[in-house]
Amino acid sequence: MSQGTLISNNRIRCWVPRALVEYLNLDVKVLVAEENQDIWASNFPLKKVPCFLGPGGEFKLSEVIAVMVYLINLSSNQEKKDALLGTTPEEQAKVLMFLSLGNAELAAGFPTILAQVRGEKPFSKVEMEAALRYQDKIAAIYEQRLKDHTYLATDQLSLADLFNASLFTRGFEHYFDAEWRAAHPSIMKWFNHVTASPAIAALYHDFKPCEKFAAEPPSQR
Repeated sequence: MSQGTLISNNRIRCWVPRALVEYLNLDVKVLVAEENQDIWASNFPLKKVPCFLGPGGEFKLSEVIAVMVYLINLSSNQEKKDALLGTTPEEQAKVLMFLSLGNAELAAGFPTILAQVRGEKPFSKVEMEAALRYQDKIAAIYEQRLKDHTYLATDQLSLADLFNASLFTRGFEHYFDAEWRAAHPSIMKWFNHVTASPAIAALYHDFKPCEKFAAEPPSQR
């Protein structure tokens, strides 16, 4: 019997939920949100992704952290569940802490920075510099943790690592350039290790980080 349906797309918050379905060998159908507007909009009026529908359509779940944790708990592989979510209250709390930090803080600067770089909104030097400063402030938390630890939340690779690595991908693609990466060696060592893991390695076959960030809209470069 099907375990339900994951509705997602190519947005960065959907990468890990989709990967978990395959990694955990779940019997979950994956639909592209934009290609299934009737199902998506009728069940999730805010039309945000990822979201999840139970087998009968009565159970509805949105918000990426809730969706990822639920998918993991659908697995019958206890070893993988323990590794991804932690086994003690302290480990589980730390996993949730870093999931929240990434989702609420690290990703918070994406809209301001990327929309301006792509020319999707008027360029504001003040807004851009403020967003970049805040990204660096958040990144410093990761760099400090990873100087002395291989992983973010526990002593093994957890959901916190997978999800945060996926979020950092957007930065590496667009503005965490070669100079920035050289100044954050602990983050880079961790990122390369996590993205080579079986859970998400397939997502990074063709990944290429940016070399030089130009903090102006395309028309001004």
